[in-house]
Amino acid sequence: MESPELSKLRKICGYGHIFLILVTIFCTLLLALSIVAFCIFLVIDDPTIMDQDRHTMIITMGTAVIDFAAFTTISYLLDRMIKTMKNGESPFTNDNAHILVHMATISVVSAVASIVGQVVGIVVLNPENYPGSIPFVQIGGAIVLYSLALIFGYGAQLQKESDETL
Repeated sequence: MESPELSKLRKICGYGHIFLILVTIFCTLLLALSIVAFCIFLVIDDPTIMDQDRHTMIITMGTAVIDFAAFTTISYLLDRMIKTMKNGESPFTNDNAHILVHMATISVVSAVASIVGQVVGIVVLNPENYPGSIPFVQIGGAIVLYSLALIFGYGAQLQKESDETL
């Protein structure tokens, strides 16, 4: 018989698993829509749209595709972590630490792609009207995820030592 805490954790992880499946499906749909919009902007040849505006939209849609792909992948990886806890396994495993490192890497790649898109948009295409921003959320998220990966890796090492002691 499992403890009430473990039963509660498994129940919460079950709800989290369902939620993350829905988030992953929603993000996949947004990714598909952004890819379609990106392709439409690539082939559209409307004389009323200025070339600079068209290029700005292409860059904006391209970075949106990368962001949606990153968020979809991160939600899928997070679901993999939740499933291990739902099954009653310890969250402190090397696999979960590696998943967190992958999530941090994806977040950094998304931030770099956003910065590169903004630099191209600001410097090359439309320096007066292109809104620029620094992706603090992705950078901060990557730092937090990498820190958690180190904590989970250390927890896995302690778990292994504890198991070997018994």
